[in-house]
Amino acid sequence: MVKKSTSEFGVSLSYIFTSSYFVINCLSLLVYPVSRLVFGLKSEAKSINEDEILGQRREPQILGLIGMSLVFKLIKAASWEEFIAMLFMFSKLGFIVLFAFIDLRYCVFYTIFCMILWLLLQ
Repeated sequence: MVKKSTSEFGVSLSYIFTSSYFVINCLSLLVYPVSRLVFGLKSEAKSINEDEILGQRREPQILGLIGMSLVFKLIKAASWEEFIAMLFMFSKLGFIVLFAFIDLRYCVFYTIFCMILWLLLQ
C-alpha cells in the first residue's frame, strides 16, 4: 500500500499543488513581475503619490506588507488550503494596488482578470 504524502493537517500536498486552482492562481501571480521586468512598466507617480515615501520606494514597502501579513496568517491558519487561499488573495490585492500606482488602466484590467478567475474557479 502506497501512502500519500500528507501535511500535518491531513491534506495531500500533491493534490494541492497539482490542482487547477493552484496552477492558474500561481500563473496569475506572475502577471505583475513579468509586466514590470519584461515589459518594463514604469510608475507614473505624480505630486501626492510620489514614488518615494520617507526615502523608501513604494513597491518594496507594499511587497513587505504582503509578506508580513502572510506570516501572521500562516501562524493563524487552520489548514494549508486556507493559507494558500490567503496567499493568493493578499498577493492579488497587493498587485492591484501596485498596478494602480503604475497606471489605473492596468489596475482595472488586472482586477477584471482576477474577478473572472474567481468566477471560473469557484
